Amino acid sequence: MILISEDVWSAEFEALAKSFPLIREPELWSNAEELKAKLATATALVVRNRTQVSRDLIASAKNLKIIARAGVGLDNIDVKAADEFGVVVSAALGINATAVGEETLAMALALSRKLIELDSSTREGQWNRKAGVEISGKTWGLLGFGATARATAELLRGFKVKVL
Repeated sequence: MILISEDVWSAEFEALAKSFPLIREPELWSNAEELKAKLATATALVVRNRTQVSRDLIASAKNLKIIARAGVGLDNIDVKAADEFGVVVSAALGINATAVGEETLAMALALSRKLIELDSSTREGQWNRKAGVEISGKTWGLLGFGATARATAELLRGFKVKVL
């Protein structure tokens, strides 16, 4: 049985549910004892970042074969304990890279164009015409070049930004 303890759902899970027993309880992460009880018969656990997958939880899940993290970062999973108990831990690396890149670009545009400041003044009845600064043609330095930085760099190409 596949147990989903958080708000994770997509067409792929719908397809999976047609072939495998699947329990989806988006708020299960908030009740450790109930999570432990339901995990007793599960072979797979799908989490995001709220479910705390502790050594105790892993040890009690005798049938558990895999913990799948829908997203990146494994801070909420005791990876060492999973390894000791023979449970595979996987993460969907890069799955949200475009979304984070878009958010990065949106924040940069908001800052450079003073959107928050100008929105506030407009709501107060003023018509401040501060233009802000264009990002087109500028140079950006990205720290690291993982999936998120690559997605951000790709988005910046449309603005003719030089990426270091």
